[in-house]
Amino acid sequence: MAPSGTVLTVATRADVTGIFPNPPYQAEVFSIDVNANVFDSLVRFDRELRVLPALAESWQNPDDLSWVFQLRGDVRFSNGAPVRASDVVASLRTSITRNTPLLPGDAVEAVGPNRVLIRTSRRSPHLLAQLQSAFVLPEEALAHEPVPTIGSGPYRLTRWTPGRELVLDRNPFFHGPAPRFERVRLHVIPEAKERIDELLSGRAQIADSIPPEQVARLEREPSVRVVSEPSLRVLFLAFRVDRPPFSDLRVRRAVRLAIDQKELVRNALSGQAFPATQLVPPQVFGYNSEIRETAPDLLEARRLLADAGYPQGLPVRLDGPSDRYVNDIQILDEVRRQLALAGIQVTVHAMPKSRYFSHLKAEGSSFYLLGWVCNTLFGGDALEVLLRTRGAGGQGDFNYQGISEPELDRLTEESFHSADSQARLVAIQKAMALVAEKELVVPLVIPREAIAITREVAWEPEKGLALRFAQMRPAPGR
Repeated sequence: MAPSGTVLTVATRADVTGIFPNPPYQAEVFSIDVNANVFDSLVRFDRELRVLPALAESWQNPDDLSWVFQLRGDVRFSNGAPVRASDVVASLRTSITRNTPLLPGDAVEAVGPNRVLIRTSRRSPHLLAQLQSAFVLPEEALAHEPVPTIGSGPYRLTRWTPGRELVLDRNPFFHGPAPRFERVRLHVIPEAKERIDELLSGRAQIADSIPPEQVARLEREPSVRVVSEPSLRVLFLAFRVDRPPFSDLRVRRAVRLAIDQKELVRNALSGQAFPATQLVPPQVFGYNSEIRETAPDLLEARRLLADAGYPQGLPVRLDGPSDRYVNDIQILDEVRRQLALAGIQVTVHAMPKSRYFSHLKAEGSSFYLLGWVCNTLFGGDALEVLLRTRGAGGQGDFNYQGISEPELDRLTEESFHSADSQARLVAIQKAMALVAEKELVVPLVIPREAIAITREVAWEPEKGLALRFAQMRPAPGR
């Protein structure tokens, strides 16, 4: 069945966490990707994650700390108002307090009606890539609470029923080519079988989060094509290292030695993943190829637990999302099974991502599953956000582990400050080695991710399978 009129329906596993910048919006990748259809940023990514102009038609980097952006002159918000430099400045200042990439020490100012200056407090070699998620809204809108949903992207928000449905309509003031679909409907369907049924029946034209065990079946369907690729996401186990039992290095090491990554890939992900050795995949700047996969060793894991004071085993709770990562429930269950073999009795506590990220933010977990996508392709960002000592400058924003390692902080800072690319690379690689030495996280897998599209829709997804609705159109002849 062809798309109904010019309406595109997407069967999606989970909802957005919110609409930027209002709570409960969290800067997780799916929510960023969907919001990017409503809001523009100064720059955007292309299909290969290269930075391209968006609201800014050009920019200059006159010195290590300064960036000057020349804005397009033909852009309007969805309410018809023109996008001005003052709107960009107000939005970026909001990003400093609500949605880093900019830090409190950074300065943003208008230097003309269509020119914006960002002066950073430190070298930021990958600032452009970070700015792709810093959305721009009207200055007047940002003064309201909640902030009204007014963007300059190809679509505007028509209706959002949390947990059920999100509807976008074409923005009549969009500065680019008009999207081919007048309306996009995201239908939240947690169960994979039901999403696939929606797709095959023609009630939906796209289904996301296809479980790896269903990929081969859908590839045999003549009406469907499947796009599958290795993710930039690394899934890992994280600990609260500032309190027992995980303040003890021996306990953290026992967890790592109890994990058999190859069995995890086989049992939980149908072979559609790769063992991870660190927080970033190989294509990210700073990946340390000298960190090798670790073979499981249950006898050593049990010995370490006994030495740490747990000869009879260790009961722990493992928190994780139930609707965020590919087969996340299966991953949690397999981790539970494997840790039991070493005497670690795990109780799995899974919850929807709408509650999960808030739970972590409240520092409510001692042991949890998390994923990280380093889409700037700069490993320093992962260190900065996940592991750096928490501070008022936005550092350690996702450090829910209580980590405070001065040497790790120093290396992270060096990865930004150094003027020499090789020095930045070495700093990140040393930091990744230090993370491994201190067992601050247990890297698990780099999953493959898949999305299914009916042949009624023409679309070539970009890396990360981001839902960019303006790129989609009815297939020729349909």
